[in-house]
Amino acid sequence: MHKIIPFRENNYHPNFPDRNLHLQTFSEKFDWSNFQNAIFFKNINTSEKKCIEIVEKADNTYLLHTSYFIGIDWLNKNKDVAVYVEPKLDSDDIKIDYMQMLISCIRNSEVASHMKNLYEIKFNEGFIEIEHRKDLLTPLLVVHFLNLLKIIVRKGLKKSYYKIERNLNSKIKGKVNISQTIKENILKNKPLKTVCQYNEFGFNNIENRLLKHTLLFVKKYLSIFPNFSAFSKDIMPIFNYCLPAFHEVDENIEIKSIKGLKTNVFYKEYSEAIRLANLILKRFQYNIKNIEDQSKKVKIPPYWIDMAELFERYCEIKLRKIFEPEDIKVGYSYGEGNDIRSSIGSIRPDFIVKGIVIDAKYRLLYLNGWDKDNMAQLSLYSRNKEIRARASLQNNEEPKIVFLYPSISSKEDCSIDDIQTLDKLGKDYKSEDFYETYKIPIQLPVIKNT
Repeated sequence: MHKIIPFRENNYHPNFPDRNLHLQTFSEKFDWSNFQNAIFFKNINTSEKKCIEIVEKADNTYLLHTSYFIGIDWLNKNKDVAVYVEPKLDSDDIKIDYMQMLISCIRNSEVASHMKNLYEIKFNEGFIEIEHRKDLLTPLLVVHFLNLLKIIVRKGLKKSYYKIERNLNSKIKGKVNISQTIKENILKNKPLKTVCQYNEFGFNNIENRLLKHTLLFVKKYLSIFPNFSAFSKDIMPIFNYCLPAFHEVDENIEIKSIKGLKTNVFYKEYSEAIRLANLILKRFQYNIKNIEDQSKKVKIPPYWIDMAELFERYCEIKLRKIFEPEDIKVGYSYGEGNDIRSSIGSIRPDFIVKGIVIDAKYRLLYLNGWDKDNMAQLSLYSRNKEIRARASLQNNEEPKIVFLYPSISSKEDCSIDDIQTLDKLGKDYKSEDFYETYKIPIQLPVIKNT
């Protein structure tokens, strides 16, 4: 048996360690020599990608600091103590609908192509048993997979040559499988039949069979957890849209045949869909019977979800609904496809839109105040020549600076639409200390507990 210690996301602020009321201590005694000092997201050894950190205090007590990552992972080498980090914005009355945020992001093909850096799954470190309602990983994989599949179906399934083996009557085609012919026909007194292997062109290739095989896993999952999340009303129509497209495709597949499967560069969605199909099958250990009954606990691999990255992509969706694609320049967190990272090193604003330099901050601090360090940092970015050139700013022009922050309050009198008329914002959304600096709340979708 293993123990799971629950924590809240981002329970620590490094600038105010003594004043932070959310620091938590362990009540039990453990062998700390077996514990990890820190866990980094995708082994990126930087402070920004630190999922958790265990700190020893002077009085020999230990604190576990969490960051902007949610998930579950083993804390020690013995794999008998795990940590579960849940979202920080959730309360007893309201929970953030993270799946709805994810769906919004994946519906846009440009944003969806950058979603693979949103999460990390550790299949080789032993599965952890938790309550099914705490499993945030599986819904994420299912949503991502189905939305990609919808794009593939809309464009049309790809055709290709694939090998088949059939027991033909009174004819030979392709290569004769001598051993099978003897076993299936000669020894059973069927001299007119021959087992042949040959190539056929059509939809029933290995890639489509893998996708359909995974689609049936998803069908089973959705049937067992119909009310798992509010996203079900959005997901079932996508499933019903995709399944008929595979009517000519066989769902049977050998697992060993999908290892190292490569796709044609002209079918870019296939590559990502196959990657997700493999993750879903691994999640259920390639056995559809492992899709658990909702009355039981589930076993899942350790995983982490980057909530700051999800919020940033959600902000990108909001901006893309307001501005034309050619007006938006994005600085992706992991550098992939990035067109606004400057020569100052790794610094970058999250977005540049028509002379506005924008940063998405997944921080509650902006609900009631400002972070002057962030403001100074973004001001520095806006003075970089490369960034100014990408913002189409002239030498005598000053950029506007905007911070986007999460909110679940219904009392906000400002929204992302106001980014087009920043000068008209109320005083609560304008900085008194920095020129042309604003903040705008991004309303997150919520689920109200009844």
